[in-house]
Amino acid sequence: MIKKMIKPLIIIFFFGISAYLNFFYLPVQQVMAAAEKKKNDTVVVHDKNTFLMNDLSHLRDTLFTHKSSFIIVNLKSQTAQLFHRDSAVFDFKISSGNERLFKGQKTKEGLFTIKSKMPKWHSRQFDMTLMLNWMGFNYGIGFHALATSSYYNYLGKKPSSHGCLRISREDAKKIYDLVEIGTPVMVHNGEYSLWIGFTRDDQKYISYPAKVLPEILNYRSEALYSGDYFLLVHDAILIGDDIPHKGLPVGGGKTVPRSQKIVDVEFRIIPTIIDLTYINNTVSRYFDTTNVEKNKLDDETLGEKE
Repeated sequence: MIKKMIKPLIIIFFFGISAYLNFFYLPVQQVMAAAEKKKNDTVVVHDKNTFLMNDLSHLRDTLFTHKSSFIIVNLKSQTAQLFHRDSAVFDFKISSGNERLFKGQKTKEGLFTIKSKMPKWHSRQFDMTLMLNWMGFNYGIGFHALATSSYYNYLGKKPSSHGCLRISREDAKKIYDLVEIGTPVMVHNGEYSLWIGFTRDDQKYISYPAKVLPEILNYRSEALYSGDYFLLVHDAILIGDDIPHKGLPVGGGKTVPRSQKIVDVEFRIIPTIIDLTYINNTVSRYFDTTNVEKNKLDDETLGEKE
């Protein structure tokens, strides 16, 4: 009698596991859909002991800021975006450094913070050129506008400065009024492993001295590229005010895999609810949302070196 009942019980047990996983991971699948991922992304079992979620190629190692905004600069497209804590996003055009100019240099990639702000500043290196709404972040490199308008022809098209990020006078005024000292600025050339997120009241964050962050970020970046991110990275790091002028590395040069190992089950038949809840929260935190439809900051909301 008992032997006859064993097989049906085993079948019911495994059906129960399948139903449990499908039900629990529904929020994760919704997160994927929100990030414009494929609708058929699901949780699968790999090597009998690792759960994966398909197409996580947009995953990035996220550092967090308590500031009200941050800026992402894409040198490849010559564009930038200011992300505000209220979910609004302001897109603007830039023209970066051109090393072919006399005393010119490429704008450096990296994670920086705004170090100085001045409504007007004269460049001592370039014939006292007047720079408007100066926002410096990398030694003598920063955002600014010019009093003339001929450089408008290069905005959003190609590099034309001696190293700084030129922006229009209209955009410079809006951005200047929004950013503060310490606002994060991430500059990349299309490939990067970092992203920036806003702090939340219900989340704990860790601050590291800036001098040890490059090594820590390299470790986290390698975990991301190897597919071990959720297994090896657990700390939510706060971007401090002590980020040096030279900045921090933003990764790049490698491809983020479509799949990440999410839960190492070891010898357990099924991971605990705590494990799954943690993973669900982590996935929702770390997506690079650059492709998600964004609200725009309207004019009322928004208010070099050369």
